[in-house]
Amino acid sequence: MNYNQQLIDFINQYYNGNIRKCAIACNIEYSSLYKYFHNTLVIGLKAAKNIEDKIFEKTGMRIFAPDNYLEPIHSAIVEIPVHEATMSAGLRDHEPTFDVLTEEKVFLTESELHELQLKRENLQAFKVRGDSMQYTINDGARVVVDRKQCDIIDNRVYAITYGSEFLARVKRLRKNAKGLLIASDNHAYDDELIEYDSNILIKIIGRVVFVVNKL
Repeated sequence: MNYNQQLIDFINQYYNGNIRKCAIACNIEYSSLYKYFHNTLVIGLKAAKNIEDKIFEKTGMRIFAPDNYLEPIHSAIVEIPVHEATMSAGLRDHEPTFDVLTEEKVFLTESELHELQLKRENLQAFKVRGDSMQYTINDGARVVVDRKQCDIIDNRVYAITYGSEFLARVKRLRKNAKGLLIASDNHAYDDELIEYDSNILIKIIGRVVFVVNKL
């Protein structure tokens, strides 16, 4: 299998050949990605697994899976209904409700749940509007949120509400000496700092554990 060519095709298709955007979005070292893209470094099996796992974590895609790849026959499909609520990633005009389902579903396999250490009963799926988390979570993406994971792990993405807003948003949360930084992956948006002595209440809906970006 030509891992280099498959990676090149992926970067060209989803990032218009922009290596740096892909490196940032998928948390892959830029210098190595540059060498792989220009075929000055061959992707071995170990490197391929590491790259694929990082891309899978951000996009839900297994880019090195062969065309005839199938999940093991014992790995059942798990359906996660998409809720009517819309998570904002930059837009501020939706109030969340979490009790109304749509007919749309996100599909995972039991093996993926096992790999990600998730339980089906804790998961809910939502639509995302806005581009503040691009290219990690694009406008129109579907995200799966684990509502049991409410303890903040530094630099992970969460669905949150805070302050007087009823709006649910997906943001990357970072801790620093002054407080909690509510960060956007799209650097066109300013980060927001909620200081530790602030009266602003932050509610963690859950951690984003799976992303399905629209192609």
